[in-house]
Amino acid sequence: MAALTPYLRASDTVDGVPSQEIKVVVSDTALARRVGHVITTAGGSPRHSEPHLVHKGIHLVRKSAGSPPGRRFGHLLWSDDNPRTTYVILPGADSASQKVLLRMVRAIAARTLLAAGWVPLHAACVTTTAGAVILLGGQGGGKTTAMLRLLDDAIRPASFVANDKVFLSPETAGRVEVRALPTAVGLRGPALRLFPALSRAAPAAAVSQNSGAARDADSREGRTYLTAQRVAEAFAVSQSEGGPLVTFVDVAYRGPGHSAWRPLALEERVAALHAAYLADGLLDDPHEHSRLHRDHGHSHHQRLQRCAAGVPAAAFSPGDDAAPILTAGMAGLLAQAERTLP
Repeated sequence: MAALTPYLRASDTVDGVPSQEIKVVVSDTALARRVGHVITTAGGSPRHSEPHLVHKGIHLVRKSAGSPPGRRFGHLLWSDDNPRTTYVILPGADSASQKVLLRMVRAIAARTLLAAGWVPLHAACVTTTAGAVILLGGQGGGKTTAMLRLLDDAIRPASFVANDKVFLSPETAGRVEVRALPTAVGLRGPALRLFPALSRAAPAAAVSQNSGAARDADSREGRTYLTAQRVAEAFAVSQSEGGPLVTFVDVAYRGPGHSAWRPLALEERVAALHAAYLADGLLDDPHEHSRLHRDHGHSHHQRLQRCAAGVPAAAFSPGDDAAPILTAGMAGLLAQAERTLP
């Protein structure tokens, strides 16, 4: 599946050798039922929850995709003695099971990066010829719209990396590298109207972030979900797994009016990165995330401090004139970043 490529590349080691061996087992119905019974007996609902069973260092996690009656379940199996090999147990080889496989590989990639000390952030990311640009900001703050503007025409050439979650390389590395696990991009009506290319792509390719199944906008959320691949195609840009970090922007929408752009002082850069730090909730599996956070939490904060001191950054408050202000601000910020590159 081509959709697996960004996750496999993102969790590669620096020298390009995969850090995980993933063995896929397409089981018969009886085996799938037995594995499902084991994990359900451990305390999980057979229909909706995704429990994590640990017994003598052996981990068994259930994943699901789709909505009833088409929901499919699969299982991840690995051992603390051999964490670099993960078994994926699927009930079949149909398209619904492939969606479960996609979720599983994304979870394996996240676990691999976290176990290696990579720092998780709530952020969007694009790359330029200079390197990676990350966009921070709370939910509804405008970082997704700002990212789409960068892909549309604010900086060229640009590549799409991710819209929601990125990882910074661990403290043991030199220059800060960015990697990401792209997910579907949720777009509200105003954002679609801003970008005609996305409006044209939406009817044919809208997906549910939870199920991955093709459908129109979810009326309950008021959003249309497009795959990362479809977003890149709409803007005629490539997809990238990341690159060296050169700058970041803290985006915060404050209502109609003029846009504002200003450089961030060191203390503000530190605060912005810490506010975006995903201390929990990154993995579907809270048990595994809490264990990895205990192992690396202190070094994560040190890495954010050094990152803030090493790259320039700006604060952007989008308003009615967001496009030209963002374009001009990014041009100046990238020029500043390139002057500081080794």
